[in-house]
Amino acid sequence: MEIEPTVAERPPPIGHQRQATNSRRRFRNQDWEEHRDVLHQLYMVEDNSLLAVMERMQQGYNFGPTQKQYKDKFKSWKWIKRLPGDVAQWMVEKASQREIVDGKQTIFSFKGQSWTGEQAANSATRTRKVIVVDTPADLNWETPKNPGEHASPAEQSRKLTAQGGEAEVVELEPATRKQTFPLTWNGRNRANLLEVLEMARDSSREGHLDRAEAEFMEALEGHRYLLTPTHEETVKIAYELANFYAEQQRVRETDEVLERISEDFIERWGVEHKKTYQHGLDMVDLLKNWNREIDALAILSHVQDAYERAHEEPPRRGRAQLGKNTVFRAESPATRLQNIRNDMSDSPSSSRIDHGIGAARAYVATGEPVVEELIKKIEDICVRDAGMFAKQALQARAELLKLYNKLNATVEHVDTFVGTRQLWDMCWDEFSWEREKISSLDFLEASMEVAAALLVGGFGDSSWSMFRKIEDKAVKLFGFDDERTIWTVISVGLIYQSAKGWDEARPWFEQALSAALSAYDEEDGMVKSLESAMDKRHFSYITDE
Repeated sequence: MEIEPTVAERPPPIGHQRQATNSRRRFRNQDWEEHRDVLHQLYMVEDNSLLAVMERMQQGYNFGPTQKQYKDKFKSWKWIKRLPGDVAQWMVEKASQREIVDGKQTIFSFKGQSWTGEQAANSATRTRKVIVVDTPADLNWETPKNPGEHASPAEQSRKLTAQGGEAEVVELEPATRKQTFPLTWNGRNRANLLEVLEMARDSSREGHLDRAEAEFMEALEGHRYLLTPTHEETVKIAYELANFYAEQQRVRETDEVLERISEDFIERWGVEHKKTYQHGLDMVDLLKNWNREIDALAILSHVQDAYERAHEEPPRRGRAQLGKNTVFRAESPATRLQNIRNDMSDSPSSSRIDHGIGAARAYVATGEPVVEELIKKIEDICVRDAGMFAKQALQARAELLKLYNKLNATVEHVDTFVGTRQLWDMCWDEFSWEREKISSLDFLEASMEVAAALLVGGFGDSSWSMFRKIEDKAVKLFGFDDERTIWTVISVGLIYQSAKGWDEARPWFEQALSAALSAYDEEDGMVKSLESAMDKRHFSYITDE
């Protein structure tokens, strides 16, 4: 068993190290003005990231303000590289309206910088924020003199002719066909409902709980009507409302929300459908997060029963011999798992292996020892063809470690825990990394599962180095302030928060906040949640993204 170092003895995450090296001295306006031209060239024209600019300025000019000082100064100079989500979506609607009605292209000026409709659209796709009907402050527009050539925000900062500051309603073309599906609920369309959802989150953060509850319920009911009760976005809002109640210790209301979702899934899909099964697992995760382990186990038993009934087979005899009242005896867990093992052995495939891992997870969650042999068989098959099944090999090892943790059998299986790093490294060597492939993110998530199981088992050094490698790979693949990297770092923070507490989790959330501030504006939901976590010493965020 490893002796785990204290927080003070461990180095911070990679990105956090970058941030910590900055000087905290104050810089005079004269210092900033002396470097303004080179900063504009590096940050706005060459479009370098803020961290890259900081590094260049430190090395080349011995100029080392903190990241916050840079952000505050750039904000005072009105240098922005990404439009706020609501402004971007307003621009998109305005550009579309002018093109449809007047046949004109549009170029915008926002805070002294010019933006094309295409650039606004690129910013709008990165946010779930909704459009506003009032003309945003500091926003003007005109028809470009040469529609084929638009300067970028970094290359052009001229003011355009103001079009007036009056509030304007963005009107869409009237529908030409009869509506066969609902577009509005109580006079609100989905964009309006998303705005209500954002208001609910703001109200909750500000402590206006009664108002937040009403807004959450309005957003949920509207989505149930417009998107159906079991639509993914509807369900996410329902989970968010349940979490809102749980944080206030309102158990009855929390359960009512979850039970209503369950009824919706069973009515729509049936109790044995995979979507209902997944909802059950999501409920288990939520209940565990709320420290309701007994209730989580009760739900898990229902989920496990539904899974077994969905996959059990009748006896192998002719249908003619079966009466309509014939009752089939369900297979025992041992028999069921043995059949899965035999099926994979006869014809290994990705789908069969994924099915086996899914079955194993349900039994691991209840601490069923009989699942051990199935997991070992899955891992054995995957290791023999690690180039094809590297991710599944890690998933299998993660489930095996979780089982031993669940059974309090870490000491008895210490060799398995110690040997995990060798398997982990082998899978990383075999895996084919590709930036734009979702498989790369899936592989990182499987890697985190293994590291998390090691952390829970008491192997802090091994898990720490794994998490560091995961973060480093995410930065190299996606970039320091890419949303995928930020969520990877947040996920690691959540693992430490759950297993070791806030002090060990804090550096990861600080790193995520640093990246989020680089990627998004200060009003973004992710930024607000991370900043709130710093105050509350606890991160909690259920989002619609």
